[in-house]
Amino acid sequence: MATVTFAETSNAMKATHTVIGLGILLFPGMAHGQLNGNYVVGPAGYGNYPTISDAVTALHTVGVSGPVTISILPGVYPEQVNFQSIAGTSATNLVTFVSSTGNAADVIVGPAPSGTHTFDLADVKHVVIEHVSIMVGTDGVIGTYPRGCEVRDCIITGVLGGPTVAGVDLEDAKGCAVLRNELSNVGYAVRIGSTGLGTSENLSVNENTIDCACAGVELLGVKHQYIKQNRIVVSGNGCSGNGIRSEDGSGVLRIDGNKVTSTAGVSCLEVEGFVGVANQPARIINNMLINRTDAIGQIAMTLDACEHADVFHNSAQVTFQFANVVQMYDVGNVRFKGNIVRAATDGLVIFIDGLTGSFTSDYNLFDTPLSYAFSLSPVGYTAADWQAAGYDANSVFGDPLFVSDLDLHLTAPSPARNLVPLSTGVVDDFDGEARPWPVNNLSDMGCDEWATGGGGGQKNALVGNEDAFIAVSPNPASDHFRVTFDGSEKQAYQLYRSDGVLVQSGSILSGEPIPVSVLSPGIHFLLLPQVPGAITRLVIAD
Repeated sequence: MATVTFAETSNAMKATHTVIGLGILLFPGMAHGQLNGNYVVGPAGYGNYPTISDAVTALHTVGVSGPVTISILPGVYPEQVNFQSIAGTSATNLVTFVSSTGNAADVIVGPAPSGTHTFDLADVKHVVIEHVSIMVGTDGVIGTYPRGCEVRDCIITGVLGGPTVAGVDLEDAKGCAVLRNELSNVGYAVRIGSTGLGTSENLSVNENTIDCACAGVELLGVKHQYIKQNRIVVSGNGCSGNGIRSEDGSGVLRIDGNKVTSTAGVSCLEVEGFVGVANQPARIINNMLINRTDAIGQIAMTLDACEHADVFHNSAQVTFQFANVVQMYDVGNVRFKGNIVRAATDGLVIFIDGLTGSFTSDYNLFDTPLSYAFSLSPVGYTAADWQAAGYDANSVFGDPLFVSDLDLHLTAPSPARNLVPLSTGVVDDFDGEARPWPVNNLSDMGCDEWATGGGGGQKNALVGNEDAFIAVSPNPASDHFRVTFDGSEKQAYQLYRSDGVLVQSGSILSGEPIPVSVLSPGIHFLLLPQVPGAITRLVIAD
């Protein structure tokens, strides 16, 4: 295999690059065989193709006979890339366009000379755009009837911004995904589907970071959709949209672990027209929703014309002015459990206008200064009246004690801790960390399961590595126990009851006895916070 080394002195590429294998791959488009393997886009003489469009033309012309990777050398490619059908692609025979360095900032594609879209996937199948920067005139990536395509780990930026600019805009897509991208200076970040047609299927929009003017993620008329772990800020003015919007969906609907902050006069999250079934309800869980718009009538969450939805363990807050934090219109068979709903000034926590089936609400925390904080139109309810009407018998009222108005993780003294039965089936939290913490039969309300330090990624490491570094004897213990660990220095320790309450703390040397005669019998958990993974189960006997 030949090795070709070249020096590039342009402003875009002031570096020396080594490309492996060009000796046997040069100009495959001139051959009549289908493409299979690795190819390079780069300056004349250093790649198989001088432009991305030339590589796409070769794919259109001869098709593929196996997986194909098109590596794009660092530089600026001010072109518009238009796909057509490529023969031979499949879930196995993917065609991947990717920065040769694995760094999206090194490869800049667009904006198109026409100022319109940068990539048009059209009806292509099984094409991936990965680790590139996409400069957007009016649209970044568009397509009609794409199948099995992905846009992942890219930087998508509007050149001029404005409410009409879209980052990813696909119609009638199936099996497509938008993953781990950064989108900014756009009106609509990710919009997939067509309202009412129901011809889009199996779509995932996960782990994207979005700063937009009008709408973060919109899935329209989609069967089976997954919107997970996105971080969305909607900050524009004078345009309509939502942080997350699902309209006319069916099948599986999962909206899980997203953070949406709105200052743009739009709702954080809206689900409209979803009709599920009893054994497959929509799952709206672990979302952090913050509406900070300084105007009347701002909403954190809206359900409209929905049947069969589980709304579990979300934290929703409206910071300014009168608003309905959670509002529902013509809904039925909705279960609302384990949530924290906070109207920081003078808003209703729940507003319902029309029930078409059952509504169950319990184990939530509500915080509002209003006396009449609930409404099942046309009747307003105080908290006591609401409970007397059969709702929220086990819910609590008060300040959830969030970290801040911009961070709805819990702090240690929060009244939302250790109150929700595990019947919701939610086994992790907003950060993907295990519920419950430490280990018991009650979870925390809201999107965050509190841990020592809160929201810091500790729970996965600790719960997932029980007994990793420490040994306890005797176990069961009655009046004292000893803990043995690596090292000769003192370590801090914390002893939790099984319901998550801290009952004892201090510092010890390895092998030093810890007295527990004053503690109640039962299951406890010993934690050494400074030793990763150091947690163990301890039984205190009579």
